[in-house]
Amino acid sequence: MEGSHSVIGRGLLVRLMFTAHATLCVYQVAFFVEQPYIWFFMFLLVVPYIEFFVVILQRKEWKWYSITVLCHLLVIIPVLWILELNFLENHLAIRSSDDDDCGLVDDESVDNKTIAFIAVFGLENNGENWSLLLQQLLIIVLIVGHWILPRSREMTNDEQYQLLLVYIGSGADILEFSVEGLRLDEIQCNTSIIYAILVIWTCGLLQFTMPLTRTAPKEPKHDSACVVFKLCRICVAKFWGTQIWAILVTILFQDGPFLGVRLYLLFHKQVATKFLIFFTCKNILTIALQLNRIRVLFNKSLNKIVVIY
Repeated sequence: MEGSHSVIGRGLLVRLMFTAHATLCVYQVAFFVEQPYIWFFMFLLVVPYIEFFVVILQRKEWKWYSITVLCHLLVIIPVLWILELNFLENHLAIRSSDDDDCGLVDDESVDNKTIAFIAVFGLENNGENWSLLLQQLLIIVLIVGHWILPRSREMTNDEQYQLLLVYIGSGADILEFSVEGLRLDEIQCNTSIIYAILVIWTCGLLQFTMPLTRTAPKEPKHDSACVVFKLCRICVAKFWGTQIWAILVTILFQDGPFLGVRLYLLFHKQVATKFLIFFTCKNILTIALQLNRIRVLFNKSLNKIVVIY
């Protein structure tokens, strides 16, 4: 029973932590955007608690995705989208009225509403600083939440710690991509690029709903009269039984789109900063290494299939 109580306590603690973070995000975005409808996103926070009771009744955790993390992201992502699109509207309004270079907006109306909490981080109490802080907290909360959240019985301790290390690296890349891209002065009024960055940032965060270090257990061999069917079944088993699927998810959801946006900024928009060049090279090296790893894993699996036949 102690183990059962521990699992229940940890599951409830993670959901309360997600609720506190979501409440902070909704409160701050509603504060800067001044739109009360944002509070309706809080109703989505009921879903993780319903899912919590379902998990308790079934005594079975989800294997290949996390409903709790997904529900949390469904609250946070739209709210941060609203905040960033509000910045875009302000920049467009300034350009149309003053015909300037679409600089950053200095909102003096919030100076007399300073919150002591933000001063600890050495930041001014404005929307863009809060957007950065909320995104940083999001990555930290997701990683800590995955650490505390009870894992499925099939996941080993080694897989869990590997997953946390993968999430730390991915979270740092996602945070750097959004902060670097959204705050470039050259694209502050470029609606298409802002939307593209937000979409890619959203796709990157969806990786946190999947256990990228898990592999499917080996299935028992079954004789089949159809050789083609048996070969297809072995190929699928080899695909999910290795890390090929996780590498492809990382390339499609993170490194590939990140590289595409950065190359577009470098060569089409002529934006050349030291960090942009560095992380572009990093994405190229990462994709090259990932593709080579896929080749090695594929050849290894193919050799096993040849040996079987």
